[in-house]
Amino acid sequence: MNGLAIAGGTESGNLMTQFFFITLQKIIEAKNPIIMAVK
Repeated sequence: MNGLAIAGGTESGNLMTQFFFITLQKIIEAKNPIIMAVK
């Protein structure tokens, strides 16, 4: 979740960036559940 906090610094200006990171994180979680569990 740290990556999302950094990417979403200003909610009004970074909605697309935040959406991108959330989507990217979901893809990573789907493909690498073990790696995400470690973090």
